[in-house]
Amino acid sequence: MVALRHLVYRRAIRVYVAAIVHLGLKSVQRQRDAINALLVSNLRLSGEKLASELEHRTAQLAEACLRAAVAVNVSTPDEGQLRLQFERLRKQHPIAGYFFLLEGNSVRYPRLRTPPPRQLETYAISEDPAGGKQYVALFREAEDQELRLDHPERALAGYRRCYELPTAASLKALALSRVARCLQKLSRPSEAGQAYRTLVEDYGDLGDLSHRPYALAAGFELEQTPARRAQLYRDLVRGRWELWQKR
Repeated sequence: MVALRHLVYRRAIRVYVAAIVHLGLKSVQRQRDAINALLVSNLRLSGEKLASELEHRTAQLAEACLRAAVAVNVSTPDEGQLRLQFERLRKQHPIAGYFFLLEGNSVRYPRLRTPPPRQLETYAISEDPAGGKQYVALFREAEDQELRLDHPERALAGYRRCYELPTAASLKALALSRVARCLQKLSRPSEAGQAYRTLVEDYGDLGDLSHRPYALAAGFELEQTPARRAQLYRDLVRGRWELWQKR
C-alpha cells in the first residue's frame, strides 16, 4: 500500500512538473512573440519615418534644382548649349537624372525623334545670313565636281574655297569634312588624316547635315588607338552628344 502511494505521488509530481514546464514554455513563446511584434512595429515606424524624411528632403532638393533650372537660358536655339547647361545643373544637383524643356504641348529638348537631315540652302542661310548664298553656290559647284563628274581634285579646290570663307564654324566644319573625303579619294591619307584631326579637335561637338557630331564621324576615320576608342566611349556614355536612333 505504501509503495502504491509513493508511486501515485511520483506520478503526480511528474504531471505537475510537466505542467509547469509546459506553462513556462508557453510563457516564453508569448514573450518572444510579443518582442517580435514590437520589433516589427518599431521597424515599420522607423521605415515610415525614414521614408517621410527622404520624401521631404527629395522635395527640397528637387525644388532647389528647379529654381536653378529657371536660370538656364532656354532662348538659345543651340541644342549643344542647352545640353551643356543642363549638364552643369546635373553635376550641381545629382538628384536630377534627366531634363526636359517643354514648349506648349511638345517637348523641345531633348528631341524625341530623329530630326530630318538638314537642307544645305536653309542651313547655310540660318548659320550665316550674310554669306550663306555665296557658300552654297561654291559648295554645290564642288559637290557637282565630286559626285556627278567624278573630279575629286577640282572638288577639293572648291571645298577648300568654302572652308576659307569668313563664315560660321558649322559651315567651315562641313566644308572641311568634304575636303577630307576628297583627299581620301585622291589617296592622300596623311592630308586626309590631318583634316579629320582638325575636325575632331576644333569642331568635334558640331554636327554635320545628318546631325552626326564630327568627333564621332571624323574620329572613326582616324586610326583608332585603344585610348581614343575608350575616350569616345566615355564621351558617349556621359552624354557629350545628343544622338538619336533612326526609326
